[in-house]
Amino acid sequence: MTSRERLLALLHGEPTDRIGLHLLGVRPWTPWWLKDRHPSYAPLIELARGQGDILSPIGFETGFCCTAAPLHQTTFAEDVPGHGDVEHHVTIVEGPHGPLRQVVALHRIERETMTVEHYVKTPDDAENVLAIPYVPVRPDMAPFVERDRAVGPRGLAMIGLGTDPIGLVHGLLGTERLAVWSVEHRDLIHAMLREFLRRLLDVVRQFAASGLHRKMPLLFFHTGAEIVAPPIHGPADFHDFCTRYDTQLHAAIHEAGGRIRVHCHGRLGRILEEFIAAGVDILQPVEPPPEGDVLLEDAKRRIGHDMVIEGNLQFSRLATDPPHEFRCLVERTVAAGKPGGRFILCPTASPYWPQLPQLALTNYRTMVNVALSAGRYD
Repeated sequence: MTSRERLLALLHGEPTDRIGLHLLGVRPWTPWWLKDRHPSYAPLIELARGQGDILSPIGFETGFCCTAAPLHQTTFAEDVPGHGDVEHHVTIVEGPHGPLRQVVALHRIERETMTVEHYVKTPDDAENVLAIPYVPVRPDMAPFVERDRAVGPRGLAMIGLGTDPIGLVHGLLGTERLAVWSVEHRDLIHAMLREFLRRLLDVVRQFAASGLHRKMPLLFFHTGAEIVAPPIHGPADFHDFCTRYDTQLHAAIHEAGGRIRVHCHGRLGRILEEFIAAGVDILQPVEPPPEGDVLLEDAKRRIGHDMVIEGNLQFSRLATDPPHEFRCLVERTVAAGKPGGRFILCPTASPYWPQLPQLALTNYRTMVNVALSAGRYD
């Protein structure tokens, strides 16, 4: 089977020649990602290009909170006194009822970022966001067709929606304020969720009306669910803030002839069945202990008949396990994920090292070799 045939069969619950194999975050067909890689990544890129089942993400401009309305926006950088390696990137959006301010800290050497001030700090700020005029986003379909043709039989293009409704809310409030507001301003959270769902449904309708499904397989993906997954929020919040809205979004994707892949870190043991209720087609990364709390055998038993499970190979071990130990880990993971099909072996995170460690490259190669041998069904 080609990688495209294999991935489509996995999505449809059909037999495959072997398990799926995805080197998450290694993007052979994404120009901006390739441009920024250190030369040490070259062997890993070729490994993914030649042996992996490519899920190639490609997004589109969604504007501020998924509106294409023209906004007056100012961005500037500030030094941080006492922290020479850090600068603050300040963005001010002029809302109908006043300015909205966000500050993102950037480490000048490591290039890591963290939002230290969010747009929404008060209920009035939230009302200000909701008062911004809504103009539907109209994605250009040509780049998706081009990416699909470029990837060809090596895999599938993945259309990035960015995030789901709760992810948009979290981007405005931040983790701490969202947790507090889940008690103090729950109705306002739901008001934002309803509006952002409406906007995302409009985006999906644009894809449905475009006829894109007649030119390429439609595989969408989004983040966001992990924002209200345990341990930060409990199962009741997850259902109320995530499942309740994502179910409608995913149903629209299915009606458009598409499938949906959801990225969700966290401790999913108490909420696995919520992803069935929400109509998820691929769930990633389904982390094992200690970072997560789900054994692959248990996940396969509970949700493996209803969706593809992607992941369960803890990323941190790529650069820490001696090769023999890592091989044993991969063999155990394949043995647990292979029965019954619908499994894609995949690290739980993307490579983020500025320079690829040699041990990580060795272990990536081991992962591929084990998947191609022990992962076969014939």
